[in-house]
Amino acid sequence: MINMRFSRRIGKTPVRTALQVDSMDQALRNSLWNVLYRFLFNREEWEPYEDIMDLWEHFFKQPIDSVPGETPKAIAAIRKWFFECPWYLAYDFVEFAATLVKSPRDFYRACNVVLEREASGYRFLNGILTPIADQIDIQNIETAIGKTGSLGMEPVQRHLESALRLLSDRRSPDYRNSIKEAISAVEAMARLISGDPKAQLAKALDILGARIGLHGALKKGFQALYGWTGHEQGIRHAMTDQPTVEFEDALYMLGACSAFVHYLLI
Repeated sequence: MINMRFSRRIGKTPVRTALQVDSMDQALRNSLWNVLYRFLFNREEWEPYEDIMDLWEHFFKQPIDSVPGETPKAIAAIRKWFFECPWYLAYDFVEFAATLVKSPRDFYRACNVVLEREASGYRFLNGILTPIADQIDIQNIETAIGKTGSLGMEPVQRHLESALRLLSDRRSPDYRNSIKEAISAVEAMARLISGDPKAQLAKALDILGARIGLHGALKKGFQALYGWTGHEQGIRHAMTDQPTVEFEDALYMLGACSAFVHYLLI
């Protein structure tokens, strides 16, 4: 068998440079199945009846009396489906499988190793398979969601999680509303810190500027973003006339807003 790592070093196998965002090649699908098999189908605590029935009823939405009678046959049927289904359903299955494994964090890490190695445009982030641009975005979003949750800042956390879900919907992503939720997280954060629960972002940032010495350029930058996303002539109006709002726009906003929330927590 050819050592793939070595063959790439010596140039016999081309190194992929484009992320797989709306596709899944055979190497990626094979690798994800291997993770699924190790964590879900080949474990000591595997409960054939309960876990397969969960998959059949809650993921495949099939009558439970149609499950193949023997565990190996059921796994074979699931395997056949996994290797024939569209790419986005394969990701949906991996995401659902995380709810059944014994160690979800280890499962997330194992999947992310595969996703990075095979140049997938997705990573597990906060339990959701999310389209990514680079590691900085992932770190900012994870940190902001995690810290606001641990500190009891639920309004901020909810907006960030909503922005992430809308961005991560592989069948029908909603970039417009993801952007709105991301800037709403900043507004909710600024309200909490300023002590004014009704203040709009511009006023809250003014209060923060005086209280914590927020840099004027940073304050103006987010005021401008808020004007674009929330004003009558901003995103709610302008995007109606704009044919597309791209993934990159929504990811930038979520990353930037998450980074600002993290900055305010420091």
